[in-house]
Parts: sequence; structure tokens; C-alpha cells
Amino acid sequence: MVLGSKSEERIKELLKEYIDEKRQDVDNKVTSLTTGIFLWGFLSGIVVAYTGVWSFLIGFIIGYCVTKRDYPAINNIYQIGTEIVSSGFSCLKVNGYYL
Repeated sequence: MVLGSKSEERIKELLKEYIDEKRQDVDNKVTSLTTGIFLWGFLSGIVVAYTGVWSFLIGFIIGYCVTKRDYPAINNIYQIGTEIVSSGFSCLKVNGYYL
């Protein structure tokens, strides 16, 4: 079977378009995977770096929410702590001046 020059040119164009589309698909996949790896690595690094802060923040929020409820034992502990701090602060006062 003999093909004409126009047929050969058309086949070359179709093959070139097919190869370009495949190359573009591969580039898009590589870009999306690379971006995903970078983002997950960045977020994981943030979580690892601020792990101590997260536990402090969660404990602070839970403690704040619990003290807003009417739990007499927790309120008593808070009141005793406040009294200790205020009495210790007042002990620093000598002759009307704070040390």
C-alpha cells in the first residue's frame, strides 16, 4: 500500500500531536505529585515543629472550657491558686514598694 505525501504528512502531524499530549499529561502528573509531596512535607514539618505548642494550646482550651462550667472542685483549685499568687505578690511589698 502506497501512501501519498499528504497522507504521510498527516500521519506525522497526528503522531506529533499524540506524543505532545502524552508528554503534557506526564508533565502535569509529575507537577501535581511534586506539589503534593512539597505541601504534605511542609505541613508535616509544621506539625512536628510545633508539637509542643499544640499540646499546650489543646490543654489550655480544654482547661478554659472546663473552668467555664460549674465544677466546684476545679473552681476551688482555681480560687486557691489565685489566692496563693496574690498572697505571694503581696509579700513582695515592703514599705509600700514592690521588690
